[in-house]
Amino acid sequence: MKELKEFAKLSVWSPESGDQRKLYELALSGYEREEAKSVFNISENHFNVIYKKLKDRMAQGILENNFKDYTRVNRLRFGVRKQYEAAIMLLQTENKSAGIPLARAALRKAEKYGLYQVALDLSRELRRYYGTMNINAKLYQYYTNHQNLCYQELQHELKVEDVFFDFIFHYKKGVLKDSLQEKLAELEKLPSKSYYFHYLRYVCEAILCQIKRNDDAMLAVCREALSLFEEAEDIPYQFRYSFYYRAIAVYLARKEFHFAEIMINRSLSGPAYGQHNWQLIMFYRALLGFHSNKPAMAFDVWQKVDKVPKKFRTPEMEDIWLLVQAYFELTKKGARKWRLGKFLNSLQVLNTDKSGHNVSVLVVELMHLLKSKKFEKYAYRCERLDAYIDQHLKGKGLDRYVHFLRLLQCIVRGGFQKVQVLKKAKKYLHGLKETAPRIGADVREVEIVPFEALWEMALGAL
Repeated sequence: MKELKEFAKLSVWSPESGDQRKLYELALSGYEREEAKSVFNISENHFNVIYKKLKDRMAQGILENNFKDYTRVNRLRFGVRKQYEAAIMLLQTENKSAGIPLARAALRKAEKYGLYQVALDLSRELRRYYGTMNINAKLYQYYTNHQNLCYQELQHELKVEDVFFDFIFHYKKGVLKDSLQEKLAELEKLPSKSYYFHYLRYVCEAILCQIKRNDDAMLAVCREALSLFEEAEDIPYQFRYSFYYRAIAVYLARKEFHFAEIMINRSLSGPAYGQHNWQLIMFYRALLGFHSNKPAMAFDVWQKVDKVPKKFRTPEMEDIWLLVQAYFELTKKGARKWRLGKFLNSLQVLNTDKSGHNVSVLVVELMHLLKSKKFEKYAYRCERLDAYIDQHLKGKGLDRYVHFLRLLQCIVRGGFQKVQVLKKAKKYLHGLKETAPRIGADVREVEIVPFEALWEMALGAL
């Protein structure tokens, strides 16, 4: 049922009536397969027939989509692929001459947009045509050269993909082999013109900087990548976007808010309104508001994102915006419609992310309990922090989170009396000030509001 819901976002076709319409509406409403079967009350085979017909027709509707909501470059690249399919079909019939001009035009565009697999297939077909059917020595040599160039670029792309996939796999497993770093260094020697090749190479270098927590090196990689991609035309915006948001994270952590805002404004010109990447950059804009002491900016961002249609909201992004709202609710003197319990029960994903955003959820929960003077419940939650810190935070470079959670525990140890709390908190407050802030480029390692500001807020509630 989930695939039907995803197809509905892109397919230009939807059923008007009958069983297919009924199943379509159930899919959009979030029904699971077994739940949908019980609603229909029909045999397994009959249900499968309806399901398959609906899925196939909606898939066809995706191919008919003009992708008007996508970026210009993506629409152009989709168009090249459609032109490629039409040319290949014609070249494999008796009407080959009709496919030649289409193939030549598609080849020029494929090379322009870096679609080397498409370009390789087309140059092979054209080489075959001018070498075995309509003999032309000049054109035969011309397309032979194109085939060789495309093959070389494709080989380079396959090599960088091999390293990139291994990088991501081992990064997520938490172990990065030295041999991968050696392979990455070898890629720098390859004379590739492919922007895709350089994009994956730079992403690997950025991930390496992230693992080593080397912000200076991260900025250097981002600047080098952007100097290449900002000059390029007709490339996917992701090639620039990926390094914009990594640079934004470093600038925010360093309190270089002017540079962060420049990067945010540049990056917002790429993704379409409402899409995941657009929401991600808007999240960074909200962080800019919180960290530069402009909560009104964060509130403005939340209001804009709140108008985004539901179909663009993934469960994770939905949770992130609930989290942002929970933090700016701390600055209000009285929560009218907002309730802590409803917020915690509404989260779909973040509560399972124990070493990521879940820490921000835990922090905001404790801050709201303090604000509401629910000291008994606050003390109970603090009792359970030791095991949480030991299991999910220690040894993962999240020292500021550890220091801040210890500070929140000091409030209980100091009997909720400000003078006693400050005595207990000296060690951890010193540790917090000595530990540089960090806003991870993967958007999980984030202080939504600087901990120093939250600590002052916590003391004000005592």
